[in-house]
Amino acid sequence: MPNIYWAEDAIMAVNSLADVHTTTNGVAERKNHTTLEMVYAMVQEKNMPNIYWAEAAIMAVYLINSCMTEGVHYINPHEKNFERKTNLLYLKVFGSIAHMHIPDEKMIFIGYLFEQKGYTNNTTTR
Repeated sequence: MPNIYWAEDAIMAVNSLADVHTTTNGVAERKNHTTLEMVYAMVQEKNMPNIYWAEAAIMAVYLINSCMTEGVHYINPHEKNFERKTNLLYLKVFGSIAHMHIPDEKMIFIGYLFEQKGYTNNTTTR
């Protein structure tokens, strides 16, 4: 469809590149592939059921965003946005045993809370 201009409303319609298949964007495809490989590895390493795939995907993206990248001069995106060093000492292993302050209560760690300080486990949120 050629460019069309509606003079009375000052609206111009331009062909979008959204119709083009996603494989034409190699950078995004590589990032998606890396994320999926991380998710598969995390779920398989800990023999987690597939119901935790979404939590593993959120965790993988969180970890990718915490890593240094060449695109922002070898600092992580968080440091670039907030202009301060990121503390990564709180990172835990996905699918590991999480001990709560309730005696003899063990949970499985599946992610971080983003609205407040804390972790998410397989049955409750602390």
